[in-house]
Amino acid sequence: MDYYIQNIKCMRAHKPYLLKAIENNETFSDNKLDSVDSIITKDGNKAVVVEYKSKAYRLNSSYRPIEEAKRWADNYKITNINTVINMFGLGNGMFAQALMAKMNDSTYMLIYEPSIEIFEHTLRNYDIRDIISHERIYIFIEGYNSDDFRRVSNSLTSITNLSSQIQCTHPVYDSIFMESAVKFYKSLKDSYTTEVINTNTVIKLGRRNIDNVFSNLAFLKESSSVTELKKMIPDNVPAIIVAAGPSVEESIEDLKRAKGRAVIFAVDSILRFLLNSGVEPDFVLCIDPNKSVRHFTRETPVTTPLITYMESNNAVLNIHKGKKVFCSQNKLVEDIYRQVGKIPPSVQPSGSVALVALSVCIKLGIKDIILVGQDLAYKDNQTHAGRIKRVEYNKDTDVELEGINGEMVRSRYDWKEFVIRYEDIIVQNPKLTIIDAKQYGAKIKGTKVMDFAAAINEYCSKPIGISFANEDIKNTFSDEDIVKVKEYLQSSLLTLNTIKEKIQKANKECDVLINEYKRPGKKYDNAMKRIKKINEYIEDQKIYSIMDAYVVALATNEMSQIYKFTDAADEDNIKTINQSKAIYEAAIKAVDYSYPKLEEAISKL
Repeated sequence: MDYYIQNIKCMRAHKPYLLKAIENNETFSDNKLDSVDSIITKDGNKAVVVEYKSKAYRLNSSYRPIEEAKRWADNYKITNINTVINMFGLGNGMFAQALMAKMNDSTYMLIYEPSIEIFEHTLRNYDIRDIISHERIYIFIEGYNSDDFRRVSNSLTSITNLSSQIQCTHPVYDSIFMESAVKFYKSLKDSYTTEVINTNTVIKLGRRNIDNVFSNLAFLKESSSVTELKKMIPDNVPAIIVAAGPSVEESIEDLKRAKGRAVIFAVDSILRFLLNSGVEPDFVLCIDPNKSVRHFTRETPVTTPLITYMESNNAVLNIHKGKKVFCSQNKLVEDIYRQVGKIPPSVQPSGSVALVALSVCIKLGIKDIILVGQDLAYKDNQTHAGRIKRVEYNKDTDVELEGINGEMVRSRYDWKEFVIRYEDIIVQNPKLTIIDAKQYGAKIKGTKVMDFAAAINEYCSKPIGISFANEDIKNTFSDEDIVKVKEYLQSSLLTLNTIKEKIQKANKECDVLINEYKRPGKKYDNAMKRIKKINEYIEDQKIYSIMDAYVVALATNEMSQIYKFTDAADEDNIKTINQSKAIYEAAIKAVDYSYPKLEEAISKL
């Protein structure tokens, strides 16, 4: 059999992304081997032998490689739901196939192969169609599609499976590919840290999000959206995103010169410094549910148009006196727009307001984007422009990152996450030109590092001829639209009542499961079906998306443990049912908290 033809045919059908990466990518890994070969083993199978830096390495047993792989895989138990296996090295596929035999219907496997030469040898000499065709197995080849590894790992990691992830290394691989192994485990650590940060944020802001969303509905009538904004801005107009890094202090005169030659977006924490320096941006962005109002507190009220989330701090929106331009990351908010025939102003969510500004630019179709003040590093222990306070080194929060000039710079872990997210966005949007206009700070791979004055001369050479005065930005909603929105929200009150009734029924069904567990039969099966139906109904309701974070905050422990199991099946199942009851109780509390808030919002709208 021609293994290569069959494997490639299977890849074309099941993993076209991988085949495309191999065929089209011109970047390569540094892991250049001297040779790759296979030998016949004592039991008639084959083992891979590689030579690297004049030293020979055998990747499989020369006696019984399949039995060896099975014994190796026995070290890893997959008892939990939604487990993700992260494997460094594919080799000839035998070790991955041994792990495959242990996977259940909810398990995923991410395989990071550092050597294209070993991968191509395997394609030519082994039948790995079972691996290639498996819908829950992803393969990443270093230098080809390995940039996607952390992004996919992130998407599969949640509070429910964070503690049950499996990390494993193909035997011998870490001896040959030490630097690649460091990259692999570093990417996993970054992925897990991101999820921990996100979960902690959800826990902290769960109830606050409900307060802000329902309070900020009052601004809908006079608001616009990034969808409306897109109609005002031609594709060839450049943008400048001003973050709050110390380097902004050196950029003020150039920002004045760029006014009117690019759309200037400023993050909330740099607004006062800019205004006090004589620079008014075209837009300011605020996305933080807890953002301090001091950034918007001046003798003269701030009227700069505000791009914001419905979840943003209601106190900020109240003190701000200009046009509100909404963007969204929330299902309920997006559905409000759909109810009146409007396109939802969806943008990629982020904990960084500068990253949201970048997502807004992408939404608007802007292709040339200059970053100012996106230092993502300390400068002489200073964190932000205009702040005299210096911050001394903190071993718990500080990290070192590569700087734009090749040196190592002092940064923070959250800033490191933002660097990674920038790089992900750049990879996903290859047609963007992103200029990093700073002389010092963290390196963002994929950006074009330029002097700000030179960047203005090249990309902002002529006036854009657009006014972004508050009165020039059209409202999204008419009076008739607002009537429909109120009707929709009124129906959402009824939905909240229905959700609560169904949760109470689900709790009773859990009691049935516990009572019938020792003698499962039709009564048990019917209760399970009813619970499944109730869960599907709740998850489908857009209003529930507002409460989801609050439910997580109230039932964090139960949610983090619900998919973890031991060898004691009976105890595990009873425990899972009781954890479900605790989550249902948290959901009832969230409904009870949300109902009067929504009633008040409707009355004010």
